[in-house]
Amino acid sequence: GYNAAYEEAIDRAVESGVGFAVAAGNSADLAANYQPARFANVTTVSALADFDGKSGGLGSPTCRTDQDDTLADFSNWGDKVDIAAPGVCILSTY
Repeated sequence: GYNAAYEEAIDRAVESGVGFAVAAGNSADLAANYQPARFANVTTVSALADFDGKSGGLGSPTCRTDQDDTLADFSNWGDKVDIAAPGVCILSTY
């Protein structure tokens, strides 16, 4: 459920100059249904499926069946989302 203290803590931090980038969520649902994604003072980020690093939606899927240059099929969406960033098939040296 909603946690007012959580939102208030973020609001106070933002007033002090701290910025927050938060995940929209991974439930294939409206981001407005989740916190902190729905809070006004955060930047909410959805996951983008990008298989070729180019615009145009022509990349072939490499590790998932998502369509190139669309939100990942698991990513939350809606008017609370401010930006999308690559979120599938991310290679790492970790």
